[in-house]
Amino acid sequence: MLQKDSFDANKVYNAYEEQENPAPQTTWQDKIFSLSGFCNICFIIMVCILGYSFLGDLSFKLKHAFPQMTEATYKEINTNEEPVQTMLQNDGLKLERGENDYTEYAYDKIAEYSLSGMIVAINTDFWLRGLMRNDFDNVSLMDIGIVWGKIADKDYVKKHLKFKSEKTSTARWLRYRYECRGNDCLGFDYIKSHVAHTHLVPANDNIMSALLTLKKYDKVKLDGYLVDLYFSKGGKAITSISRTDNNAGSRGRNNGGGACEIMLVKQVQIEERIYR
Repeated sequence: MLQKDSFDANKVYNAYEEQENPAPQTTWQDKIFSLSGFCNICFIIMVCILGYSFLGDLSFKLKHAFPQMTEATYKEINTNEEPVQTMLQNDGLKLERGENDYTEYAYDKIAEYSLSGMIVAINTDFWLRGLMRNDFDNVSLMDIGIVWGKIADKDYVKKHLKFKSEKTSTARWLRYRYECRGNDCLGFDYIKSHVAHTHLVPANDNIMSALLTLKKYDKVKLDGYLVDLYFSKGGKAITSISRTDNNAGSRGRNNGGGACEIMLVKQVQIEERIYR
């Protein structure tokens, strides 16, 4: 049986059209425009992230803009005093929530603690509030570098010492440099035993508001507790209980802590003003 070849005029016409009007080729200009569009999207996303962070910081500062003084005192802050630490028996864990209820945690009071000194560094910049903050950042809302004894002198610090409190990808540090070539040198051993980097856990919003008014070289007295922190999602932060330890020799080594104190602040005195 003889089979005739089928003939489809539409296919022939479409093939002719493709030959006359070939598909447009992607040029390097098109690729640049495509890349530009991707960059624009990334830029918009970045602006949104930074805007969210800025609004978070602004909201935080507005929330704590007006501390309410609890009482006044005529007793001056004595920055020559050594910190007073009284070890406590096991008091049991106390459950709390961090800033904006982001983090559920428990604290264990290790020692009652009182510290009078002069502020040499302050840090509340913990990277993109609400986005790149870990559990510890949501609980310990502020770091201070503080000195006492013979170092608690503004002129001496300006002449011989430089301090910086900062957060890195791994920890929150106090870095300092001591340079002295004169008769007023105190020696590095004295310096390092009279400097503390303290992570502050405010007991309430009014305490946080008062802490945010602190400035470099202010004299301050803090009363509260040295605490260990335990987070519901796992992880812990262990406080130092010595002013002369270092990261390698601290009780928190390999256990979620270093040579910094973690202080639950129950009372703040700035000049004659007391906040609770």
